[in-house]
Amino acid sequence: MSLKRLFFIIVVPLLIGNVVPAAAQERVFRMALPEGDVVTLDPHGFCCLGDAQVLFHVYEGLVQYDPQTLQPVPALAESWDISEDGLIYTFHLREATFHNGRQVIAADVVNSFNRLANPPDGIVPSPTYAASLIVGSIEGYSDVVDGTAEQLSGLRAIDERTVEITLSAPNSALLPALTMVPAAVLPMEAAVDPTTFAENPVGTGPFMVEEWVRQDHINLVRNPDYWGEAPALDRVVMRVIPEKSVVLVEFLAGNLDIAIVPPSDVARINSDPALQGRVQNQSILSIWWLTPNLNRPPLDNLQVRQALAMSIDRQAIVDSVLQGQGVPAHGPLPPGLSAYDPDYDPFPYDPERARELLVEAGYPDGIDVEFRTWTDEVDGRILTAIQAQWAEVGIRASFNRTEYTAYINDLTQCNMMIGTQSWTADYADPDNFTIPLATDASPTAAACGFGQVPEAKELALQALTLPLGEERDALYREAERVIVENVLGIFVYHKGATLVVGENVQGAYLDAFNNVILDTVSLTS
Repeated sequence: MSLKRLFFIIVVPLLIGNVVPAAAQERVFRMALPEGDVVTLDPHGFCCLGDAQVLFHVYEGLVQYDPQTLQPVPALAESWDISEDGLIYTFHLREATFHNGRQVIAADVVNSFNRLANPPDGIVPSPTYAASLIVGSIEGYSDVVDGTAEQLSGLRAIDERTVEITLSAPNSALLPALTMVPAAVLPMEAAVDPTTFAENPVGTGPFMVEEWVRQDHINLVRNPDYWGEAPALDRVVMRVIPEKSVVLVEFLAGNLDIAIVPPSDVARINSDPALQGRVQNQSILSIWWLTPNLNRPPLDNLQVRQALAMSIDRQAIVDSVLQGQGVPAHGPLPPGLSAYDPDYDPFPYDPERARELLVEAGYPDGIDVEFRTWTDEVDGRILTAIQAQWAEVGIRASFNRTEYTAYINDLTQCNMMIGTQSWTADYADPDNFTIPLATDASPTAAACGFGQVPEAKELALQALTLPLGEERDALYREAERVIVENVLGIFVYHKGATLVVGENVQGAYLDAFNNVILDTVSLTS
């Protein structure tokens, strides 16, 4: 069902010498959520791209990232100081108000970070991954995790406008991590009941949640009291349309103002004369990969996992299935990060060697495996291609597909044999592609047994203590090698994306984190 633009009739007395317009058109921007429905609107429980698209515009943290440079810039903190030893960060808050009208104070920051470190019952999915990245280096975090303390000892509100954070060790990724959605500052009183808060968010961002109808849509409205530049849009309607091909059909029918173009339609959209000047191509800091369950035979055998990795023709998948929308991946670190190594390729496509590995592992007749996945069309085509490639070496793959939220629940618990995962960076640093993706720091990885290979985590943690530079990058590359060569993930491709916008849309773009930026959007009619 298409959503029509709404008109509000404004009736006011006529003033002498003035004529007041009789009607004003509401500026409504219509788009689809990037995946299925949102899982939660509590930033401490957020997990997925759809959650981020909403929460990014509703909440703010101490810092945010510049959409162009991806570097940290002021948000609720208008400035900060860092001690010479890199252990003490002092943030100076600007004047800002929550959506409920109350002013933001330093105690809200302290309470928000303590809540992230020690979440109340009822926050799902598990916030462990985000907590470890954002507050894991703050003094006292280990005490909170082991239950000997309820609050972080390294957090202090010096006064209503000043927050001091003391780290247990230097963390060169702290400021980038603070741009993440779960680093949002929440009003203390609104977040007491996590169940209610997950559906009724209260932030400080340029937009507020007006309505959430599950499996149908989320409506955002402009925050009239926003501290920064006010958005040009009055309302944003985000529809739940899981099928990417349907999103494009709705856009071409005039029912959406913007659309992410699925790979199968990229050539057609790029060649359409009517759309010239309205198509954007963007490289995304991302990775798409398969997650093997190391606790479930035969995937507990390294040679079997190596055979899986070596029997995938990544370039063919990018060229045929994705129509060039991406680049082959040989590890988690994507192009665009300084630690990326374009020459690293430990498992080139070699079906003959893959067959030999299966024999050496004790499976001369091949193996049976099952993909646990969801109903995404692009993922489905990629998996069908992998299924065909694996069949050539004796790997017989079947599918277990469900809707998105059920899949995410199983993925988090590693209730699967092989899962599919798509990751878009939360911040532009290699830290975001090592510790959370393929070590025991994330719920999925912990449940899948990746803690059996602790070296990757140890190297990544060591890298965090170093300043930005080649020595730091070298440690991340070594962590990547440990992850890949132990086949904690079977990495397939780094995403690209194509965006098409309506002829009356200005200022809309897709950033490197795959977020459609709404603050800059305006409509000409």
